[in-house]
Amino acid sequence: MPGPESTRPVLFVSPAGRRVLRWVLWTAALAALVAAAASIGGRSDGQLDPVTGLVVVADTLIRTAWPGLVILLSAVGLGTLAARFFSIRDIWTALALGLAGLTLIVLILGTAGRLSPAVSIGLTALGLVGLIDHLRRSRPRLRPPPGWLWLGLPGLAVLLTAAASPPGTLWSSEYGGYDALSYHLQLPQEWLAAGHTRPVDHNAYSFLPGGLEALFTHLGHLTPGPGVPTDGLLANGGWRLLSIQYLHAGLTIAAAGAIASVTRRLAQRAGLRRTQRRAASALAGGLVLCTPWTVVVGSLAYNEMGVLLLGAAAMAVAVRATHASVSRGTLAAVLVGVACLIKPTALVFVAPVVGLLLITAVPRRRLALTLTAAAVAGAVTLSPWLVRNAVLTGNPVFPLATETLGTGHWSPGQAERFTEAHTPAGSLTDRLRLLVWTDPASDRTDPAVARFRGAANPQWLLAFPLGLAGAGLLLAAGRSHRLGAMLTLCLLTQLLAWLALTHLQSRFLIPCLLTLAPLAGLGLARVTGPSRHPAALAWIFGSACVLMQAGGLWVVWSSQLGGAPASMLLPGPGAMTGEPYSPEIGLASPTAYINHELPPDARVVLVGGATPLYLRTDTRYATVWDDPPAMELIEDGVPPGTYVLVNSPELARLRTSGYLHPGLTPDAIAGLVRTMRPVRVWPELGMGLYRSNDSRPAASQGETEP
Repeated sequence: MPGPESTRPVLFVSPAGRRVLRWVLWTAALAALVAAAASIGGRSDGQLDPVTGLVVVADTLIRTAWPGLVILLSAVGLGTLAARFFSIRDIWTALALGLAGLTLIVLILGTAGRLSPAVSIGLTALGLVGLIDHLRRSRPRLRPPPGWLWLGLPGLAVLLTAAASPPGTLWSSEYGGYDALSYHLQLPQEWLAAGHTRPVDHNAYSFLPGGLEALFTHLGHLTPGPGVPTDGLLANGGWRLLSIQYLHAGLTIAAAGAIASVTRRLAQRAGLRRTQRRAASALAGGLVLCTPWTVVVGSLAYNEMGVLLLGAAAMAVAVRATHASVSRGTLAAVLVGVACLIKPTALVFVAPVVGLLLITAVPRRRLALTLTAAAVAGAVTLSPWLVRNAVLTGNPVFPLATETLGTGHWSPGQAERFTEAHTPAGSLTDRLRLLVWTDPASDRTDPAVARFRGAANPQWLLAFPLGLAGAGLLLAAGRSHRLGAMLTLCLLTQLLAWLALTHLQSRFLIPCLLTLAPLAGLGLARVTGPSRHPAALAWIFGSACVLMQAGGLWVVWSSQLGGAPASMLLPGPGAMTGEPYSPEIGLASPTAYINHELPPDARVVLVGGATPLYLRTDTRYATVWDDPPAMELIEDGVPPGTYVLVNSPELARLRTSGYLHPGLTPDAIAGLVRTMRPVRVWPELGMGLYRSNDSRPAASQGETEP
């Protein structure tokens, strides 16, 4: 006879049912937090109520995130092939392997001019077939949400909400995502139109490896449609811009998972119990997701999260290099090499960490061979960038090392300005102060990112204190002191690299999360409680610290856009191009005016500005390091029918910083403007649009005198 328990619903008695229920609860908690994040500031200033905010974010996520999700799933499928060869079962390492391979492929094909919608769709389909085959072979079971996803819920909610905002609106520390508008998104926009991913002389950052920017271009090719050949990422309301932001947000989540995974392996190496290993993993991953810098950068179309994911995967491979050391060392070096193709600073922030882990894991008799193979593999992985730049400029790492390897198409003055701006200044004492306190050259009225340029930046909050406290706890412990010493040494090498080899910006410390998060998680896991529940105190104290970090993140989030951080969710990217348009919008927005009031064949030259992403006209611009197109107008005169947009505040900022081209003096610009006819001025923005004198009447061009 069946017992009374057989009448209970299967959902609540079977292990599978309980796992489903946990995912339902986790999703409900995430939805509630997203609703809260989208409604901070009440109904004022265009802010949304909680229900509407949740609906808008969910709708944006469903409409725009799918290309990024497809790319990540395809990368998993490609990565499982390599993972099977190296006997790797970790899903995050498999994802990183696939991402590395996909990045290399699109970078090479893009440089050769062979990247197209057909190629991108074919590559993605190949990866998805590999994923289906992997699922058929492994038949994975549904697992409940891991601890790091529970602890990271507050950060994840802000990440998904912020990624739904149009590029250029968030965050204040990034000056509205200036780097995304000037090259992370602008270059893919130009490359889609050009049919290749080769460097362009007017954008110095195009000579960097551009691995993730090539992947963004791949996303554009993956979503062909009406208007894409001409408008690129701006086609159909610009929803592909949000797709790219969500792709980077996906890499952020994957990076947190990869760091949680490698922390668990390090905890096993340190001899921690199973419950302590789970606590260490959860605390490390949760700390990554709840650190403000992670969410700020991860919600923008930047490239740091690709470095973090590949770096964590390389660490995971290096930790397990005790056996098959040569092959695993080679694999770790390839991952580091692709991380450098995404952002060259990975060479000084990630490579030393992975190298130290290899040295401690590989048997001495095989160490020399392993390190040699790793060095060769890393150099070969970097060769697409090195060969491309050597052919185009004569300097394989241009625009770096111009003083020794050549200045390419730059003049000596241009190279000198770039080098000075990207070289640390001041004595060692001055730089150490920047690491731990304020910049003495800054003013109290300056933004926090300018005053606190190191670990003391408010967007780090407890990350560095927790990491250092974890290091102390590990060093004091008997069995784990060697691991603590090794991770502490890794962190110190990263800090020294920041002090000696960068121009000292707080965001450049983000790769330190590769060591800070494991140190914090492992150290807190050493705080033992009662013998029956040894990880209880670690969970309680660690969770409290992560939640405090999350609270600080929400304070940072609530301060954006005048206290209404989600106010641009509903307008979307179309609002940035002036859609829907009315003359009143043109009175407030130079971009909207240019897009809708000027003739379709108008040519616009930017003076001072270098963020033309939302302009649909034929636009000429240059980064501050390149020859400004305005110099040609000043020296040779303005061709008939040319429009010039002068951005006076940006010119003043660049002049104060010492970055501005010496030929763009106030007198030279004033002389240029005097030769032209004013079309529209925006006094509150300090911007003005001018047109060369020609025979066409203004009325026929939709122009209005100021």
